[in-house]
Amino acid sequence: MVPLSQILYIEAQKQYVLIHTALDCYRMKCALSDMEQQLDAFFMKCQRSFIVNLGAVIRIKTDCVVLKNGTEIPISRGMADNIGKEIIRLF
Repeated sequence: MVPLSQILYIEAQKQYVLIHTALDCYRMKCALSDMEQQLDAFFMKCQRSFIVNLGAVIRIKTDCVVLKNGTEIPISRGMADNIGKEIIRLF
């Protein structure tokens, strides 16, 4: 398994999850909900298909978060405030 500190975000694709790091992408046969249970408090489900590492978020927009590598991850309506509050709580 990839060290949690290296994971930027995790994306669901059918019965697989894609684990995205700064250098690579790993594919595992696993449900996103199962993966979510293995993660710590620094990870947050921001949309039905995405879990982000809050430590990798550099900007929060109304419809997405921007990660330190420039990737924009969509967020569910109303999640911007929750993500911001969680980042403040953790850091």
